[in-house]
Amino acid sequence: TLSPPTPLTIAEYSFDNTYSNLLGSAPFASNAGTSFTTDRHGNTSGAININSTGSTATITGLPYGNAARTVSVWAKVNAYNSTFPFHNTIFSYGAFSNSNAFGCSITDGSTMVLGYNNNYTTLSTNNLATWDHYVCVYDGTDAKVYKNGILLGSQAMVWNTINNSDVFRIGIGVGGEFWLNGALDDLKIYNY
Repeated sequence: TLSPPTPLTIAEYSFDNTYSNLLGSAPFASNAGTSFTTDRHGNTSGAININSTGSTATITGLPYGNAARTVSVWAKVNAYNSTFPFHNTIFSYGAFSNSNAFGCSITDGSTMVLGYNNNYTTLSTNNLATWDHYVCVYDGTDAKVYKNGILLGSQAMVWNTINNSDVFRIGIGVGGEFWLNGALDDLKIYNY
């Protein structure tokens, strides 16, 4: 039998005027749609602003298959996506095929943990220009989503996240769709 992986933090991004993780590696790509903005504490250049383009980083050690994972992030939406199905993707990774991804998306009335075309959706009011803390969890059996420390819900899901060259996306879906016009801060990725 295989022993479970040692619980660890895979990556942590403060976005304090840097695209790199706290270890100084695996930077997100800078592009015309990304910049630094004021964070939830009022610190200048303390968060990353994403204007409908998204960004990617190559992060090794991401949990694949049905391995346990948790992603924690602060997010603020500047403008909601007006294109159906109105997703505003906070983060995503995996493959652009049914049940083969993992991510988080919000609308003005819902918060979703994404598996791609097999998502877990909870009702949740999300207000523009408001910082909220989202935690998305998959333990290999159940998907859970928390907002500001409160469990919004849990549901059994069968997901098999596929490694797509270790690409982790912020502000855009695994297929380059469902962009975010907003800001992110304190992104943390765990293997438990």
